[in-house]
Amino acid sequence: MLLKNFDIHMQNLLSIPDFTRIDPGLNGIQVGDISQPITSIITAVDACQASVKAAIEHKAQVLFVHHGIYWQTLPAITGPLFSLLQALFVHNIALYACHLPLDAHPVHGNNACIATMMHLTATKPFGIFSGESIGIQGSLPNPMSLQDIHQTYFPQALATHNARNKPIKTVGIISGGATRELSQAISAGLDLYITGDANHLMYHSAQEAGIDFICGGHYATETLGVKSISNYCNNELSIKAEFVDIPTGL
Repeated sequence: MLLKNFDIHMQNLLSIPDFTRIDPGLNGIQVGDISQPITSIITAVDACQASVKAAIEHKAQVLFVHHGIYWQTLPAITGPLFSLLQALFVHNIALYACHLPLDAHPVHGNNACIATMMHLTATKPFGIFSGESIGIQGSLPNPMSLQDIHQTYFPQALATHNARNKPIKTVGIISGGATRELSQAISAGLDLYITGDANHLMYHSAQEAGIDFICGGHYATETLGVKSISNYCNNELSIKAEFVDIPTGL
C-alpha cells in the first residue's frame, strides 16, 4: 500500500474530515512522500525523538501518532524539532497524526477503547467539544467501588476522588485533557467521570455535585487508540504494525 492510499483509507475509517473545523492539530500526513510503499508502521502517543528512534530501529515507513507536530501553526524549525524532522527525512519515515478523530471514533477511539476495557454497556456519545461529541458514556455490568475501578483499570491514575461513598454504575469518559468537561458529567447525572489530566479545581466541583472522578493520566488514557490502530493495520491491512510505549507519567 502506498502512503497516499493509506491516508485515503485512514481519512475514511476515522472520519478525519469531520474534525477539520474543530481540531487544532493537523490530522493526516504531516511529513512524508505520498508515493512511498508501506510495509511497516510504528504507533505511539507522541511525535518525539524517542518515537522517531523507535521507527528507525524497526525500519518503519510510517510513524502514526496521536499528538503530532502541527498545532495550528508550526514553530521555527530549529533545535529538537529540526533534529526530529531531519531524522524523518534522512530515514524516509512519514509522520501521520490523528488527534480528535482518534479520541472520538466509536471503535478505535481512546474513549471507546476505555469503555470496552471496562465492559460498559448501553454506551452512547458524551462530551461535547465545539459542537461535536468526542467522549462516551455507559453503564458497568455490575456496580463497582471507586477503589476497585481504580485498581483494576487505572492503577497509574494521577488522582481519584470519592464524593459519593457508594458503588458506581454510570460512567462518562473523555481521554486526555478534559478537566473542564467534568461539568457535562455532572449535568448528565453520572456516577463517575474519567479523564486524563488532573486539575485542582475539579475537587470542589465534584465534591459539591456528588460525583466521583478518576484522572487516569493524559498519556495512559490515550494509548488505547494507537494500540487499536496497530491491531487494525496488522489484521485488516496486512501491514506490520507495532505500538511503542513511551510513558511520561503525566
